[in-house]
Amino acid sequence: MKPEKNLEQQIRTHYESKRLSSSMIDEIRILRKGSERERRSSRFSVRWLSIAAVIAILIAATALLLVPRDHGAAEEIAMIAARDHNRRLAVEVRASDYDELRAKMARLDFNPVMPQRAAEMSLRVVGARYSSVGGLSAIEIKLVEPSGGICTLIQVRADERLARIGSSQQFVIDGLRIDVWKEKGLVMALARTA
Repeated sequence: MKPEKNLEQQIRTHYESKRLSSSMIDEIRILRKGSERERRSSRFSVRWLSIAAVIAILIAATALLLVPRDHGAAEEIAMIAARDHNRRLAVEVRASDYDELRAKMARLDFNPVMPQRAAEMSLRVVGARYSSVGGLSAIEIKLVEPSGGICTLIQVRADERLARIGSSQQFVIDGLRIDVWKEKGLVMALARTA
């Protein structure tokens, strides 16, 4: 056992005699401080980049929510047409044509008109009721298809927001096919079974 202790002692003595010079110790300290600064600065940079990314995402999301979508107003009126069609409320005024509707629905601030689409589809008027779209006065006209199916036609005067509705758009809501378009200064939405 003595040779092992002797060897151990010799190794310890050898390494204890080996010491770094003071200049080497100073260089190690400088390198160590530099790497700590780099770590701190990189953590700082990552933190600020993360914050900037979150702010950019929030700004982009807010901008997307505030920018009007092309079909936002059309989709809104389509949803109203689907809701009114599915409620199946009775008509307030019975009429067999649009002239009779105009005469009997005097509280409207516009004249209901027969859309070209209704004429092409041979839809027959049976009556109407007063309605509203986004606070605007509207009419909900009940029509009958040649096959006997009931359709609901919403007509409303195009205000600034509804005027953005461009070409004809089509939606499927609650199993209904809804066409939305502008014609003769009015926005129209026709709901029928898909």
